[in-house]
Amino acid sequence: MNKKILKLSIISVLLISTYFPISAYAQNSNIKTTNEDWPRLQIESVIQKAKKYVQSQNINLENYYIVTITYNPDKKEWSIFFQGNYLVQGKMCRVKINDRTEEIKLDTLG
Repeated sequence: MNKKILKLSIISVLLISTYFPISAYAQNSNIKTTNEDWPRLQIESVIQKAKKYVQSQNINLENYYIVTITYNPDKKEWSIFFQGNYLVQGKMCRVKINDRTEEIKLDTLG
């Protein structure tokens, strides 16, 4: 089961790094970007922090996999969505990590 979760996590990271929203944001020549627009945390660090926080809230990660990881440059915030597998169908949770303060919040959905 852990291999499946790891495989899905890696696929999510690869897809997100390919279509990372900030790249389209930066490529638009009408938008002026600064170093403040770019995230400070690395995506691997964000995933690690989110998983550690979810586990600290007594949620068994063996029953969840990462669906999406997004960065909002306006809010300077990462959002990581976890979807429940067949053992906990319909359950989701979202972890929000502030890129500047590294404050973490958890929303359980379903």
